Amino acid sequence: MTATLQIKKDRPNYYVLIRYQDETTRKEKQKWVTTDISVKGNNKRKAEEKRAEILAEYKNSKLDLSNNILFTDFIKICLENQKHSIAPTTYDGYWLILKSHLIPYFEQKN
Repeated sequence: MTATLQIKKDRPNYYVLIRYQDETTRKEKQKWVTTDISVKGNNKRKAEEKRAEILAEYKNSKLDLSNNILFTDFIKICLENQKHSIAPTTYDGYWLILKSHLIPYFEQKN
């Protein structure tokens, strides 16, 4: 897994391009993640630090599905892994649905 800092044409922020191998298909894939750091000004060092942080987060987010895990724990982990790639309001909405409806229902079912 590698990550490089990129500038997209007509976009004001730095982006991180993550290249990785899909676990199931073994094909090379890529994912673009915004850093929310402006290209203007002297921000390249900040963007490089953010790139390293995003790469570490992606490397640490791999799930080990070989162990038995409760569905409620699994959906919490999945949402946390997606936190950096969705809007904060979307994350809050998803978390509210999980906390209010899904988690209580499935915890009763164990």
